[in-house]
Amino acid sequence: MTIDNGYSFEAGRLKFGPFDLGYRIEGSGPTVLVIGSAVYYPRTFSESLRHHLRLVFADHRGFAPSQGNLSTADASFEAVIEDIDRMRAHLGLERFAILGHSGHGYMALEYAEQHPDRVSHVVMVATGPSHSPRHMAAADRLWTETVAPERKVIFDREMALLGSDIAERPNERFKSLLIRLGAKSWYDAAFDAPPLWRHGQ
Repeated sequence: MTIDNGYSFEAGRLKFGPFDLGYRIEGSGPTVLVIGSAVYYPRTFSESLRHHLRLVFADHRGFAPSQGNLSTADASFEAVIEDIDRMRAHLGLERFAILGHSGHGYMALEYAEQHPDRVSHVVMVATGPSHSPRHMAAADRLWTETVAPERKVIFDREMALLGSDIAERPNERFKSLLIRLGAKSWYDAAFDAPPLWRHGQ
């Protein structure tokens, strides 16, 4: 255990194939497995939750460091679900709630469907009904018709920088996209999100 910001946590890594999946465990109480990033999500969850829940933040391979050439199969939904169960076994989790934010909600739901004996609750935070073309088009219309012009200016400015981000750090393509999408993600359209993603802080 390590002390950080006044509370203890446990952190480690699970290596599987070309991926290096991180995890971070904080708090006490019923266990909640949080799918996504062991770097980003601990910084975005309320500190008070640590007084009521044992939060197990786990990378999925989309956010994990990798080595070597990757195939299409390495990015499959099925592979991510298998990783969740590998992490569960590695950490000795028997029965727990599973939580996914945004697209990770689909992962949490699918894991629970495949392993109902392991999961007590499924929590889906800000997960859309689907990522189908119809729903994505509806989201685009809502953005065009209702969003303040100032927010759109910030969004356009940030998205114009995405190409150079990817060129500089091709292995962090998805993370770069999420950072540049900040005007669509945060109440404060100019919120400085990159520090939430940095290792070693």
